[in-house]
Amino acid sequence: MSNPGPQQQAMPPQPPYRPAPPQANHKPALRVANAIAVIKWILIGLEVIAVLLAVVIGVLTQLDDPDDDAWVPFALSALGGIIMTGLTWVLFGWFEQVLRTLVGIAENTRRP
Repeated sequence: MSNPGPQQQAMPPQPPYRPAPPQANHKPALRVANAIAVIKWILIGLEVIAVLLAVVIGVLTQLDDPDDDAWVPFALSALGGIIMTGLTWVLFGWFEQVLRTLVGIAENTRRP
């Protein structure tokens, strides 16, 4: 039974991956990647505004009373805002890049 008879034909070997069908459309995935990029920039813009506001309030508090240490919480919040901006950049940038890479792989493995 190991040898195929005249009625049975051997199946061709299958590739280790499943190629995308030729009619597959990857534009929706690219639109999601673009939406992630827009959300990333909006969040970064809001975080930068918050950091600048914390710095301005800290400077104005220091100018009002130089001996007062009320500027310390604003400096710490500015530092936290800078860290959050970096984390937003990395996390959302990673999401966007992974999705664009997956779309590229799907397009390159599409059947002709």
